[in-house]
Amino acid sequence: MIYKLSVALALGFLLASCSNENKQDSKNELNSKNEEEAQPHKPLLFPFNFEERELKLMAKRKRVLGDCETESELYQKAENRVFKSETRCSEYTIVTRFYYFEEKDLIAVHTKEIDNTVHAKNGKMLTIRSEKTVNFREKSAFLRSDTVAKNVKNWIEKEFTEIEFESNQAFYLESYEDLSQPLSYSKNATFKVRSNQEQDGNIRSVFLEDAEFMGAYTLLKANNFMEIKDFKSNAIPADAKFAFSTWWAGGGQMVYGKLDSGVLKIYERFDEETLPMQPFHLLRVIDPNVNASMPSYYIQFKEDKGKAKNIQVAFNEKGDALYAKYAGKERQIELELNKDLSQGSTIKKRYDEILLGIKSGSYTITHQGNYDYLTYTTRDGKVFNYTIDFKKSEENGEYKKTPHF
Repeated sequence: MIYKLSVALALGFLLASCSNENKQDSKNELNSKNEEEAQPHKPLLFPFNFEERELKLMAKRKRVLGDCETESELYQKAENRVFKSETRCSEYTIVTRFYYFEEKDLIAVHTKEIDNTVHAKNGKMLTIRSEKTVNFREKSAFLRSDTVAKNVKNWIEKEFTEIEFESNQAFYLESYEDLSQPLSYSKNATFKVRSNQEQDGNIRSVFLEDAEFMGAYTLLKANNFMEIKDFKSNAIPADAKFAFSTWWAGGGQMVYGKLDSGVLKIYERFDEETLPMQPFHLLRVIDPNVNASMPSYYIQFKEDKGKAKNIQVAFNEKGDALYAKYAGKERQIELELNKDLSQGSTIKKRYDEILLGIKSGSYTITHQGNYDYLTYTTRDGKVFNYTIDFKKSEENGEYKKTPHF
């Protein structure tokens, strides 16, 4: 009996003790929640929850529209991404935005804006500056701004003021894209071909303008420019994005453009009334990921051991390499001059390989006597040697004027 009573008392004491502990835990949890809810919001600014050195630059890209230039950079740490977009319009406006993503979720946007203007009364230049940050996770927003004389270097010294958070706040996210992927024209991209009417005589420059990337490309010099609407009878593919002819006195060029894996390929043929219809040949390739001038000629290189795919390199009229392209690939690899190593009659230049805006390997191209050589060094130091393929690079004793592939 005493044993049973002792057990009962011990059990009762244990239950009471647990009950008190649970109550205390609940109380602590409630206090913790209240403290958390009571904690004031703070502005979430770049580099957000990271050290800037922790963020790895994955890709960068530059675009120009009129007098505005936008430079985009993509940084990453694990599944977290920070996208920076800075737009400069002449000397008047600078807008810098930082977008913080966790996987695909937009967590915060931090914006800094500078707008130079003229004082309405005294005509002096003023700079209006503002900084805003929105935290979508906490549903908070902050703002600060000031007006100073132009060229003041120190940034805004005022404290942030919390403003009303609106769930439907819109941000300029059009410039955000996955920069780790090459640019591509969409299937719905529209192109406009026009000729320059202002030049003297009958010869005009024919331009291609693309609405998606806001670029203008000179295609050729032409006479009597006309749009073609009947694709079938002219052996033009039904999915061509545009077609035109430059018919003049019984003959002329016929040109059309077609998208291939997001790259625009432009084909050309010459027609004459007295001759059978000729096949089209590739005139030019426009890859929106490559910001290069119009190529003047092309050289195709074959790997000395015969194991790697041939490389085509496009050169401008000065002999500078613009981009490289591997056989069987649609994408072009932008080349940027690193160093001129020429000596005497030997022309030798080293170019950085630009992949998604980031420097990667290098191409060293040498012209010696009648031969051209190319050495490709990968980022990790592997070396591949190439020599000109004369049969595929020359036409009538000159370098080919049209792409090989």
